[in-house]
Amino acid sequence: MVVLLSDFIWLSGVILFIAFISILILFSIYFIKKARKTSLEMERRDIYGYCIALFYLIIGITYFIRLYFMFYLPPDQILFVFNLVSTARLDPGIRLFWQIHMSIAFLGISILMIGVETQVYTKFHYIISAITLIFTPILVLVPYDLSHALYLLPMGTPIVIIIIYIYVGFQNPGSIRKNSSAIVIGWLIFILGIFLNSTTMRNTFNLGTFTTFKFGNFSTDPYGTMAILYSQFELNGVIFYVFNILNSEYTAIVPVILAPISLITGFLIQAAGYSRKFD
Repeated sequence: MVVLLSDFIWLSGVILFIAFISILILFSIYFIKKARKTSLEMERRDIYGYCIALFYLIIGITYFIRLYFMFYLPPDQILFVFNLVSTARLDPGIRLFWQIHMSIAFLGISILMIGVETQVYTKFHYIISAITLIFTPILVLVPYDLSHALYLLPMGTPIVIIIIYIYVGFQNPGSIRKNSSAIVIGWLIFILGIFLNSTTMRNTFNLGTFTTFKFGNFSTDPYGTMAILYSQFELNGVIFYVFNILNSEYTAIVPVILAPISLITGFLIQAAGYSRKFD
């Protein structure tokens, strides 16, 4: 394995994810101050503004957890690359942290939906928010395999948010349409970033490098002399060796570098829409 390449991927990913988390926290502080000012001007609490601020803060916490289990929880470089390019998570610790961070993420999305249903589109009467919120504890309490299947259901909530802003943009010309367009484009780019960093995408489109494993070790396997092509690691007491780790490292660039760039770009565009008056 080319250690220098994996080190570069690790360091680049850590910097990009820390930058993304920092942007989320800064936006959260900005929107809290903005909501306070708006509340004083309107002489009533700006629920929409506070919900946006909490959404950014909670997503920041979510990606802090993801930063930990992606970059710091794997014990070595091989497992680090493996977790980025495989079609399934095998480590119990990473599975648990994935469930926790997805639960927190949907808490943030449900809070944002409360704001949307309060000011932007009121006809759902908080039903979408409530349904999304119900999944928050479920994703942690059920086994990982079930949780990984269930999380696709509340993933529909961001789609609903996008549809609402498309509808409102068509119904209202001028600045509201412009703001809606920014929010929609930002959400679409952000969702692209989510899928670029998703085992679900790799599994669905058969993009993962590791879909099957061989058992063995270098001392007995006839290919053991081809050390440049094979790498060995142990997981839960079982020794695996994986083929073509060099190509795997290049594949890891997608979830570690391209995904956070997409996430940052999407949130910057989205925040531009949220920061302007929406009524």
